[in-house]
This record gives sequence, structure tokens and C-alpha cells, in this order.
Amino acid sequence: MQYNGRGGIRYELEENPFAQGGEGKIFNVVGRPDLVAKVYKSTVNIDEREGKLNIMVSYPPDKSVLSQIAWPVDVLYAGGAFAGFVMPKVKINEDLNVIYEYGATAKYPNIPWSYKITIAKNLCAVLNAVHTAGHTCGDLNPKNISVDTATGQIVFVDTDSYHIVDGAETYRCNVGIPEYLPAEIQRKMKVGLSAAPLPTFNQSTDNFALAIHIFQLLMNGVHPFSCAVLPSRKSVVFPQPSENILNGSFPFMQNAEGVTIPKFAPPIDILPEEIQKLFYAAFVDGREEPGLRPAPEDWFHALTKLEQRLKKCKAVPHHEYFGGLKTCPWCAADKNFETGMSAPLAQTALPKSLTPVAYAPSVGTYAPKKRFFADFRDALRGEFNPKIYALLLLIFPLAIVYGIVKGRGRVRRWNLVFFVAVLLTAIIWPVVARGKRDPLIRYAAVGTREDLTALNGANGKYKLTNDIDLGGETWTPIENFAGVLDGNGFEIAGLTVSGNVKNAGLFATLQGEVHNLKLTAVSITATGDAGTAGALCGTNEGTIDRVTASGTIDTPFFSNVGGLVGVSKNGNVGGCASNVAVTGYEYVGGIVGYLSLYNNAAVDGNVNNGAVSGAGSYVGGIAGRVQN
Repeated sequence: MQYNGRGGIRYELEENPFAQGGEGKIFNVVGRPDLVAKVYKSTVNIDEREGKLNIMVSYPPDKSVLSQIAWPVDVLYAGGAFAGFVMPKVKINEDLNVIYEYGATAKYPNIPWSYKITIAKNLCAVLNAVHTAGHTCGDLNPKNISVDTATGQIVFVDTDSYHIVDGAETYRCNVGIPEYLPAEIQRKMKVGLSAAPLPTFNQSTDNFALAIHIFQLLMNGVHPFSCAVLPSRKSVVFPQPSENILNGSFPFMQNAEGVTIPKFAPPIDILPEEIQKLFYAAFVDGREEPGLRPAPEDWFHALTKLEQRLKKCKAVPHHEYFGGLKTCPWCAADKNFETGMSAPLAQTALPKSLTPVAYAPSVGTYAPKKRFFADFRDALRGEFNPKIYALLLLIFPLAIVYGIVKGRGRVRRWNLVFFVAVLLTAIIWPVVARGKRDPLIRYAAVGTREDLTALNGANGKYKLTNDIDLGGETWTPIENFAGVLDGNGFEIAGLTVSGNVKNAGLFATLQGEVHNLKLTAVSITATGDAGTAGALCGTNEGTIDRVTASGTIDTPFFSNVGGLVGVSKNGNVGGCASNVAVTGYEYVGGIVGYLSLYNNAAVDGNVNNGAVSGAGSYVGGIAGRVQN
């Protein structure tokens, strides 16, 4: 059987299909072992499907994920009439729901948690690529996702049912399983998805389904909206997950009368707080505001952090759990379910999770330099410091012994004065400084754009108390900052610097310290024929550690351009990560454009994942030029 593609390419299909479903038959393509073809049955709405597939062929996801999604690569015609489409030949293994099975009857009862995290990260990577291409999946039920149990790779199938929008034209996804659809879609399903008023599916509904899959992968296969009736309330009707979704009842984080979580489900507090908050945003906050549901990249970042903090159970070798816990939650879950797991299956070593879209990499291993004298300075200011206090307690008995030996058994007057001073300090200092132990008291809070602007010329201690969205409005770089800014793990989003600016970045010049801060959606397009630019600062003369940045810096006429720092003069930069696309003229680097290593400056443990380009000389992945 011969068919023609859109560009006149001829495809010869084998005579007999190797698979078929309700809508069509699947054939191998002669001479193309990398492709298969789906030919539709006459019952399919040909006109609607032809329009959808032409859009999908024209606007595919990033090519790096095409091995993990059966995306159309060409449309088939027979005698000028639309017939079907061609797609990559992907390896179909187990449906994702098989991985969710629990207990003695499960096909894969002993899959390690790290394996499931790998699957979850790959789900995020592929869905992110689909969304970046401007599309929506719609029906993301586990039957439409295949898992390779040897590698952790996944494959999205049945993509021709996706929800595709082309301007004013919407090619609907007309199918869906209620257990993976948010309330706003379920309410419209009463008249059928094909007749439901638009809009129906969108990327936030995909994000809802993604959160359910991640929950099931992390929580023993339990659906987040499943529940169990309390023994004392046997008369209570047992609600199904789809009913709980519709009614807004998330039993793992919301109290519901007469019901609790299933007995083989661990409590949600076995997860890091960051992941708990993401689930709350997906299932509680997102019910009223669907846009609040975490996107794939949000989950990807959080799962990467979890992946780096896993413990192995001493009692059951294949049990892995969050390193912040004292005991293994899976042992407790097994006990609650009153069943033991058999010996672990032999697992093929897993590759690193595929990351077709360059997410911000994990923070490096840089350790900031010791701050003994800074600790002493804080102690003299009255701030309680356990290290200095321990040193004080050590000096006290040594001073007594020295005084007795020096005085030949007698205590001299100056010894007595010293003893009393040290003793009073040891007693009074912790009491006086008690109110200064809380870092939120020691550090001034920064929570708004105005708070950031007020850092200009400051030299105190400051701490972010929440994420700050600069909203893409033009930012005037803080001229100079000589204090300490603790990002506290929060992010500053939408930093935008444009126009004639000489030192472009959050700060123009940094002479102090910045720690544990995220910069996202950075856009620097400063103009002029000379200048420095970096997401954090144009010029660094201080200390920077555990800072990450993502976005773009496009300053083609600037020298000294870096993903984080334009010029670092005798400053320390470490444990940082950049996913900033950087363009400059010369001295262009992924982390630092121009780096001076005088006066014991250090650059260590940094990671760059962004593209770097420059028309002149000295262009590098980490630093454009290093001067010793």
C-alpha cells in the first residue's frame, strides 16, 4: 500500500497491520524501521483530524523528546484524500498504571523510590516540551503513558487525540477519564466533551493530571483523592476519587468528616515541605485559580532536590525515602497493610533523567569560606553565637587552671577579676541575646520591590521572606550593596534591565554577600558600546554562593558579560548555577564574564547550562577570561 506525505514523500506500508484500535490500524513502513503509520477507519471525522494533524506536524515539540512521544511527523494521503499520519516507532512497554500497583499482587512490587522519581522527572520533561510548543494534551490518563521498566523512560501515546488550538480554530480532545480531570472539566463532561462549551482543556488541566501522576509515583500508587471510611463511621458513603475531585475534597491535606487516607498510604508529611506545598497548590489553591497549579518545571526542580536527599532503609534494601525523616515510611505502610514485600527485583541501572529542555541545574558543591572573625564581630554586637560561646566555656576552666599554677596555689587579684568577668559573661550573654537568636529578628525582612530598591547603599543584614515578582517592569540596578542578603531559597522573577545602563543586573556593584537566591525570567537588553552585565550584578567585589539564574542577557556590544556576574574583582563565586542564554561582544562567560583571582578570590562548584556567544575574543562556558 502506497501513500503520499505532505511534501510528496512516498510511504509504502506493509500489507498487514501489526496493531489496531477503535479508530484505525497501525502499519510498519517499508524501508523505514524508525517509523510507523496509522491509517484511520471510515468512521473517523476525517476533516477535523486532518486539520489537527497538519498543525501538529507543523509545530512539533523539541526534537530531543521525540523518542518519548508518538508525535506525528507527516500526514498521509491516498489519491489526494486524507488517510492518516506517520509517527516515530517507539517502544511500548508497561502502562503507567502498572507502576502504581501495590502489595503482593503487584507486577513490580519492589521498584525503588529513586526509579519512580526518574519516571516523574521524565513526565515533567516531555509535558514541558509539549507545552513549550504551544499545545495541550487533554487526556493524560495512565493508559496513554507507557513506561520502559528497564530504563525509566516514558512514552506519550495516542497524541492524535490531543487538544490543539490554532488561532480561532480548536481541535478538541473529546475523551478523558474523570479520575485525572479537574473539577472544571468534569462539570462540562455532563453534556459530553465534544459538545461542551469552550474552553475545555488547557495547560493548567494538564498540570492537574501531572500532579496526580507524581503523587501516585511518590505515595505508594495511591490516588491523591482516594480515601477510606473510618471504622467508627461505617455508614458513611465511600466517595470515589472523581467525586472528591468534583467536591474539592483532598483528604491528605484537608479534613473530611468520616473519612481518612487509605491504610497503605503514608501520610503526606513524609515528603519535603516544598513538594507538599506544590501538591496543595495543585489540588486546593488550583481548584479556584487553575493558573496556580505548578507547571512541569516547578515539579522538575523539586524532584531533583528530593532525588539528591534520599536514604536507604537498613531493614529492606529497596526501600528509599526522604533524608529528612528518621524512620522508613514504607516499612510502616507495609505494616499497616499487613503484608510484606518479597525480595527486590533485579533492576537495570537507570540513566539520568532525560532533560530535553534546559532547566536550571542543581546547585554546586561550593562551601563558603569560614567566617570566624565575622562570628566574633557579631558576638561583640550582642548577637548570640554558639561557636563563640563554646570557645568561652572552654577558656573558663583553662583560665582557672592557669591562674592557680601561675599563682602557685594562690589566686591573684587579676585572676579573680578575669574569672568573675568570664563567669558573668557566660551567664548573662545568652539571656540578653535570646531575642537575637531568631534570624528573622537579626535580619531585616525584604518582601517587595520597594524593599529591594531600598537596599541601595545599605550595609546591614537582610532576608527575603517570600518570592518577589518584578513583573517585567524596567528595573534600575541597585547602585551599590555592601550588606548581606539571604535569599532564603526564594526567587526574584521578571528582572528586566534595558536602555543605556553601564552595570546591568539586580545590583550594579556588589561589595557585600548574597546567598541562597533564585533569579528567574531574567531579561537584560542594555544598550551602549561599553558596559558590564550579569543577572545578579555587573561588578562583584563580594561573596556570592548558592545563587541560580535563568533567562536571557542580550548585550551584543558589551564586554564583560556573564550569566550571573559581568566582572568579578577579588570576589568569591561558588555553588551557583546558570541557565541564562548570554550574548556579548568579548569576555563572555556562562557564570562570570571577566574574572580576577587576586587576593585569595575563589570560584568553585559552579554549573552553567545556558548558551554563551560572543563576536569577539574570550568566550567560555564558566568564565570568558580569567586573570591570575
